[in-house]
Amino acid sequence: MQYTFSLFQQFYENLPLLVPALTKETMFRTLKDLETYPEVSVAEIEDIMIKFGYEVWPYAQAYKDFLLITEEKMGEEFLLGFLSPDLQNKFLNFKLYGGSFHNLHTGQAISFFEPEEKNELCVALINISHSVKDFTKQEILGLKRKDYLEKVAEFEKVLKNIQTEIRHLYKLASEEQDHPSLAREIKETAKSFEHSLCLLGQEFNEFAICNSVEFFNQRKQHLNNMHGIHNILEVGFYKN
Repeated sequence: MQYTFSLFQQFYENLPLLVPALTKETMFRTLKDLETYPEVSVAEIEDIMIKFGYEVWPYAQAYKDFLLITEEKMGEEFLLGFLSPDLQNKFLNFKLYGGSFHNLHTGQAISFFEPEEKNELCVALINISHSVKDFTKQEILGLKRKDYLEKVAEFEKVLKNIQTEIRHLYKLASEEQDHPSLAREIKETAKSFEHSLCLLGQEFNEFAICNSVEFFNQRKQHLNNMHGIHNILEVGFYKN
């Protein structure tokens, strides 16, 4: 229970920008209430987190998009500001050989830099992360506020489709009578999608969730076709 509660605290402490004040206040009060009820179950905390996940997800996705935009636009400039002159020149040479700022994140620059240079780059990348967040915050709370809220609205529309698919999955699971294992799998899949909204699971692939109902309908059809395949086939031989 304590681990899940810690995830809830982390979820609250890292809320994206401009999440409605009412949502933040409700999360804070809920956390305080949970502290006084140690007998609360993990499942109950997860259900609470999922509820808030639906409210926060559009803001988290919009914020993530803005962070990526900032990194693409300002990342290299930030990087050069954190590097020594010699390593600045080394990085510029790296670019001449076809490298990029993005390659530093993916590890594709390992063979180009010496161990001590890699250490300096790692420290710089950590500092860049903080600079990107600071710059993005200034943008969102300033000139880009309207653009950010428009992006939130776009993800709210996406979330409606996600909610519809998840409801369909739960309905499919509840109606599945012939294959109990399939019903459990469908329900677990729906729950995993919900977990991904609030730090309880890995981020889902939107394509996967939008095709999940069709996927499980095909699985059911396959299982129906396989029904009885292992039964012994009796064949009669007749003499003339």
